[in-house]
Amino acid sequence: MKQPEHKIKDTKNFLENLFRTTADGIMATDHQSYITMVNKSTAKMLGYSQDELIGKYMGELSPKENNYKERIKAFTTKLFEEGIITNYQHSWLRKDGRIIDCETSVALLKDEEGNAIGAVGSIRDVTERKKSEEALLESEGKYRGVVNNIGIGVSLISPNMEILSLNNQMQQWFPEADVSKKPICYKTFNNPPRERVCSYCPTFKTLHDGQVHESITDTPRDEKVLHYRIISSPLKDKEGKITSAIEMVEDITEQKAAEEKLLYYQKQLKALTSQITLTEEKERKRFAEYLHNEIGQHLFASQIQVEQLKNSFDSKEDTKILDDVINNLKQIIDKSRSLTFELSSPILYELGLKKALEWLGENIHKQYNLVVTLNDDKQEKPLDDDMKMFLYQAVRELLTNVVKHAQTKNALVSIKKENSTIHICVEDNGVGFDPSQEHSLNNSNNRFGLFHISERIEHFGGQIEIESQPNCGTQITLVAPLKNSV
Repeated sequence: MKQPEHKIKDTKNFLENLFRTTADGIMATDHQSYITMVNKSTAKMLGYSQDELIGKYMGELSPKENNYKERIKAFTTKLFEEGIITNYQHSWLRKDGRIIDCETSVALLKDEEGNAIGAVGSIRDVTERKKSEEALLESEGKYRGVVNNIGIGVSLISPNMEILSLNNQMQQWFPEADVSKKPICYKTFNNPPRERVCSYCPTFKTLHDGQVHESITDTPRDEKVLHYRIISSPLKDKEGKITSAIEMVEDITEQKAAEEKLLYYQKQLKALTSQITLTEEKERKRFAEYLHNEIGQHLFASQIQVEQLKNSFDSKEDTKILDDVINNLKQIIDKSRSLTFELSSPILYELGLKKALEWLGENIHKQYNLVVTLNDDKQEKPLDDDMKMFLYQAVRELLTNVVKHAQTKNALVSIKKENSTIHICVEDNGVGFDPSQEHSLNNSNNRFGLFHISERIEHFGGQIEIESQPNCGTQITLVAPLKNSV
């Protein structure tokens, strides 16, 4: 008999220690709901001492809510029917009048005959947890409100490529999309078979590699073509496993239309600018021809006539005056010839681009002491007048840049034919510059004219290639189509 008594004593000690040390409240009542026993955790939770709680009626610890009696009756009925109630959400009234939220589990106590003699239960204060849950629900509510009312579509996609949720905008744009089904295919607006998910789909990629993916797609809809930007981002758990993907869809149809209109206007503007430039060059040529053929010829004829007149005079004073007139006429003729070449080189149209560039190099050497070497591959390079005019003016602009910025005394101009294009390279060993800096192309204080040349040559169907870096010289190549090659 001693061994069973020892076990009973050990069990009693264990239960007493558990009763005293558990963080949850423990309370026992008699069959009339008067408290017979509480632990320290219960007393602390409710703001009473243990002695103050012993003998207190349970009803005194419940807030007097509107449905107080109905709740107590329902709870008591359920306890007597089932004998145990777990995780029951109940509010308790502390001694200081503050109400706390608790989670209660209660078991009915019975005697040997099965009669109810009381109840015992555990109480856990979940006030802070409920506040957190309510805050979380409020936050989720605000989040859902924001997501449902923003102007972009948002959907949550499972790892199996099934729709978990859709916001209002997605449902409005894509009424055929449905939760638990495959995401709609933006190319066809159909739900593709499970085994035929488009490999280009950014969401498909995100769920496989865990990276953010973006795509822009053209989608047919109601005899229209709509444009959407799709961005898919992964959602991961604490271990980094992909749990889903959030798909954001933005309708950029109007933006694309505006961009296309802008590009169209830019193209029209470039064409207009090029046409104005060509018209200007043609007028310069016409004026240069008039200056050379009309004014120049009349000036030269006047010089001959004055020289003949001089021979008929014997007076030194008279001949001196005529010599001064002849010298003035010669200076005017020289200046008119120089102006003629500056306006539009007659050599360009009479002898071709190569001869015109040779004259340009000699003239720049005379004016600025820059030695210009010209290399030509001697292949035939047929060019129409507009292209000749542009390339001549472009090379003149590039050599002027060498004079202004390169800080060198030498430049090389190379001309060669490659397939159906002409390549003209202007190269120097000067200070160079950084082509990646945008201002180097269009700033009037640095490399003025490159941007304009680039715009013009693109209009002709060609391109400009720039190779340069600080202290390593500059090489600029103009690539343009030859006549009848476009």
